Amino acid sequence: MPSDFSNFAAFYLNDDYRDCYQRLLARNSVFRGCHAIVIFQFERDDAEIKSYALENEKEWQQLVFSCLNENQKKSTTRKSDCVYGYQCSNPENVRVKSSTMETPKIRKTEYDENKAANQLASITATMDAFLHKKVVGCVWFQCV
Repeated sequence: MPSDFSNFAAFYLNDDYRDCYQRLLARNSVFRGCHAIVIFQFERDDAEIKSYALENEKEWQQLVFSCLNENQKKSTTRKSDCVYGYQCSNPENVRVKSSTMETPKIRKTEYDENKAANQLASITATMDAFLHKKVVGCVWFQCV
């Protein structure tokens, strides 16, 4: 499944276990009971990776729209390996032709409605290879 910032599958990294677990529950229809949280350990500003942090909500909306919308089919991630920013709560709505730049909505965490859910989205094979070297654990859920 495409991610918010690419047209192919990607890792979504989140530094809050509660939010990861809540996301598993919310996406059960997609994952169909196969749930795991992979634990990585690294610094976001590691010299091996080129990270792009979004500055504000409008910039985030423009980027998500340009990456996901059927009419756009282009990415403006500034040749980065990963993007740090908000999680999109409605990527399916952004993908349709009738969506606009204002369609992407920021997902709020389940446990704190005022807090935006953030992510570090891997968008290149370079970043994926980097992450594979940084795995320190995995939590597998048989029944959720």
